[in-house]
Amino acid sequence: MIKKQESSSSDTNSLSNSFSNTINNMKNKILTKFSTRGKCQMQYIACFSGSLATAACLINTSWTSPAVPYLKSGESKFPVTDTQGAWIVSLYNFGDIFGTPLTLLFLDRIGRKYTMLLYGIPAITSWLLIIFANNFIDLYIARFIGGIGHGFVISTTVIYLAEISEKDSRITLFTIMRVTGSCVGFVATTIGSLLSYEILNITCLIVPIIFLLLFSFMPESPYYLLLKGNEEEAIKCLIKLRGKTDQALNRESLENDIAEMKLNVEGMNFKISAFRELLYQKNNRQAMLVVLFMKITQFMTGNLIILGYAVEIFEFGGSSVKSGTAAIILAGIRLISSLLSGLLLNAMDIRSNFLISGLLGALCMFTLGIYFYMKHLGENVSSFSWLPLTALIIFELITYLGIAIIPFILQGELFPMQVKGVAGVFGTIVGSICTFASTTGYNALNDAVGFHASFWLFGFTSFFGSLITYSITPETRGKTLEEIQAMNNPEIKKKLYLVRLRRLDSNMSTTQY
Repeated sequence: MIKKQESSSSDTNSLSNSFSNTINNMKNKILTKFSTRGKCQMQYIACFSGSLATAACLINTSWTSPAVPYLKSGESKFPVTDTQGAWIVSLYNFGDIFGTPLTLLFLDRIGRKYTMLLYGIPAITSWLLIIFANNFIDLYIARFIGGIGHGFVISTTVIYLAEISEKDSRITLFTIMRVTGSCVGFVATTIGSLLSYEILNITCLIVPIIFLLLFSFMPESPYYLLLKGNEEEAIKCLIKLRGKTDQALNRESLENDIAEMKLNVEGMNFKISAFRELLYQKNNRQAMLVVLFMKITQFMTGNLIILGYAVEIFEFGGSSVKSGTAAIILAGIRLISSLLSGLLLNAMDIRSNFLISGLLGALCMFTLGIYFYMKHLGENVSSFSWLPLTALIIFELITYLGIAIIPFILQGELFPMQVKGVAGVFGTIVGSICTFASTTGYNALNDAVGFHASFWLFGFTSFFGSLITYSITPETRGKTLEEIQAMNNPEIKKKLYLVRLRRLDSNMSTTQY
C-alpha cells in the first residue's frame, strides 16, 4: 500500500515537473522572441520608412475611389466622362508596365536604397500635376507618371525587405509593409470621403515627401554591399540591422552569417544573362511559375477594383449605408486585417493560408455576382441591401490575411541574387498587366454583359488560382534565404552544409578551450 502511494506521489511529482518545464520553456520562447524583436529595432524602422513608398503607391490606387466620382460630378472644375474616368483609373497601371523594367537599370548599379529613393521624383511630380490639373489630359499624364514610379519601387522594396530581414523577422517586416499601406490608405479614404478633393490631393503629396525624409537615413542591403565586394561595410550594416551592441563579441557570429550570405552572391556570373539564367535554370523556372500564378490570383480577384471603385460599387448596389461611409469601413477592415496577418502567417504555413484566403475570397465574389445578377434581372433585392457591404467586408478581411501579402513575401525569397532583379521585374509586370486588364475590362464587361459578370470572373480566378498555386508552391516559412535556395539547388545545399559544419567545429573548439 505504501509503495502504491509512493508511486502515485512520484507520478504526481513527475507530472508537476513536466508541466513546470513546459511552462518554463514557453516563457523562455516568449522572452527570446521579445528580446530578439528588441534587437531588430533597426530592421523595423527601415521597414516602416521603406514601406511608406509602397503606401504612397497604394494611396494612388485608393485615390480613385473618392476622386473619380467627384470628377464626374458637376462640382469638379472640369467634369469628366465615364470613359475618361476609366482611363484615369487605368493609366496608372499602364505606366506601371513601362516603369517596371527601369528596376534593372538601377537595382544592381546604385543599390536597393537609392533605387527606392528615386521613386520620389515621379511620385511628387505626379501629385503636383494632379493638384494643378486644368483638364483630364493633365490627369492622364499625372497618373501615367505615377505608375512609372510604382513600377520600379514595388519590386525593389520587396527585395530590400527580404534582404535586410532575418528568417524570424521576415514575415513581421512584410506585415509592417502591409499595415503601413493600409493605415495610409485608411487616412486617404477617410479624407476623401469627408473632406474636399483638394485636401485629399495635398495629403497624398505629403506621403512620398515623408518617405524621402525618413528613408534617406536607412542602411543599404547587406547583400548589395557583398555584391559590390564591400564585406567590411556589410558586417557594419548587419551590426546596425541586428542591434549588436558588443561588436567584438558578435563579429565572429556575423562573419559566419556573411559566409552563408556570400553563397547567394558568389554564384552570380555577370557574363551570363540574368534573363537567360531565369529561363534555363529549372529551379528558377519553377519559382517563376509560382510567382506567375500568385500574381494572377492576387490581382485578378477584384481586390484593386474594389479599392478603386468602392464608392461606385456601393452606389450601384443600393446599399443602405452611405457609399462614402462604406468605403471608410472597408479601409478600416483592411487595416485590421493587415494587423492580424502577421499572427496568422506565423501560426500556419504560407501555402494553406493562400489556399483558404483564395477559396473564401471566391465565395464572396460569387455571392456578389449572384446579388448583382438578380438586380440585373429586375428582381427586388432591397431586403438584401446589406449583402454587398457584408460580402466585401469579409472579402477584404480574408484577402489581406493571405492573398494580398503572400506574393510579396515569396517574390523576395524564391530567387537567387543572379536573377532577383529580373524576377522582380517579371512578377511586377505580370501584376501590372493583370491590374491593367482588370481595371480597363471592368467597365467594358459591365456594359456588355452586366455588373455581375466581373464578380463571377473574379470568383473563378480566385478559386482556380488558389488551387493551382497551393499545388506548386514550396513552404519557406522559418528558412533563411540561403536555405530556400538550397531546397532546389544541390550545389548551394552542399556549400551551405560545409559552411555550417565549419561553424560548428569552430564553436566546439571555442567551447573546449
